[in-house]
Amino acid sequence: MRSYSSSHVPFIITTPLVLLIHAILAAPHTPALLPRVGVHTAAYVGVLVGIMSFFAGLAVWGALS
Repeated sequence: MRSYSSSHVPFIITTPLVLLIHAILAAPHTPALLPRVGVHTAAYVGVLVGIMSFFAGLAVWGALS
């Protein structure tokens, strides 16, 4: 397995992905969408994505094996 310690590849991949996920999760909190989606649903989806991201990070680091 290749070491990415001196490479910017993980940063280049992760930054746009995190910005996209943040924009998608922020959209339901806008006044145009929040009444249709609901506060509880918007918050619940944000929590689920956060938990999934946390465990994905643990898996990448090999902490789940």
